Amino acid sequence: MRRDEARRSRLSTLAWLAGACALALAAAMGSPASSVAAKVLDWGGNSIGQLGNGTTTNSDVPVVVTGLGAVKKLAEDGQSAYAVLTKGGTVDAWGDNQSGQLGQGPTEPEQNESLVPEPVKGISGVTAIAAACHTVIARLSTGTVDVWGAGGSGQLAQGEKEESRALEPIPVKGLTEVKAVAAGCGSLYALKNNGTVMAWGDNEHGELGNGGPPGDVKEPVAVKGLKGVAAIAAGRFFALALVKGTVKAWGEGSGGELGNGEATSSSVPVAVSGLTGVKAIAGGGYSSLALMSDTTVKSWGLNNVGQLGTGAVLGPESCEGVACAKVPTAVSGLIEVKSISTGIFHGYALLKNKTVKAWGDDELGQLGNGEVTLDQPAPVSVSGLTGVVMLAVGCGGENFDSLAAT
Repeated sequence: MRRDEARRSRLSTLAWLAGACALALAAAMGSPASSVAAKVLDWGGNSIGQLGNGTTTNSDVPVVVTGLGAVKKLAEDGQSAYAVLTKGGTVDAWGDNQSGQLGQGPTEPEQNESLVPEPVKGISGVTAIAAACHTVIARLSTGTVDVWGAGGSGQLAQGEKEESRALEPIPVKGLTEVKAVAAGCGSLYALKNNGTVMAWGDNEHGELGNGGPPGDVKEPVAVKGLKGVAAIAAGRFFALALVKGTVKAWGEGSGGELGNGEATSSSVPVAVSGLTGVKAIAGGGYSSLALMSDTTVKSWGLNNVGQLGTGAVLGPESCEGVACAKVPTAVSGLIEVKSISTGIFHGYALLKNKTVKAWGDDELGQLGNGEVTLDQPAPVSVSGLTGVVMLAVGCGGENFDSLAAT
């Protein structure tokens, strides 16, 4: 099924959930660079071992990931998970490996999944990591970037030598002085030290932001008109940039994802309406979050299962017949928020007291509150989590799960 057909199906019925998205929103985990975690917990769907505890049993409360040392960064795409270890900046990965996204190199027989963390081959010095739709991007301490996993849309950035997948990390050619990375579904992003943004991969919805035509772009290109960018984030087919307390967005917009009062896409960055004093951003499947300077959170985009956290599943507007917000609106009851993260149909907030709130779809227990419900439109507490220092959220069709580290 083509992505546009899958999107129309989703807009008409939640049955679309059964087999479409693998999204990563780890680019938005918001953990301080100095944070080090001694324990990683995971919860939600586990059909291919993405909870990392040696089982394939779902869990609606957090469970401990097996065998990880001290961790400084996390990333999720819902089917696979990644932990950057404090020692040496190496990476451990677990879950699905159908596109080589665990980075283990060629194996015989080929390993399709791992139920516990295993090392990614040949990589160290990682300072930032993101994953989406079976592709992983890592920023190294040298300011360069490695990628691995799926590459069918040009996201491996190998030019005319583009391969359908990479089974272990390979460098993105010609990309240096990078300070942050983000991953969308088929498109990747790098924030450079000079405050500009480079993008490559799928551009069907304008998600590369260069004003170019639809189609795959196999080498990094500059996102048009951006400078002074402090942070980047990516949703499924759109991206965000934080610029001097305001937010720019580009790509798919038919669900209100661009937050500019419209329900149309844009191949160049546009301003998200009415936002000033933004401290952090997070892009989800078809919605986004902004952490404000007063420690509250605003959201925009689709709201068909309460993923905007406004306290209501429906409204306040309609996008192609589906509940949405075309401009930012307040997430209900959240204050003292430290960082934010969002998956395809759910959102998370790490509070200053190191506990976690979650909202949105919960059909596989991905809100972690000990219950399984379809819609939770207002934030609820994730059970038993204290001392949390970082979050990562992912989704993958029926395989939704989330990560926290304490």
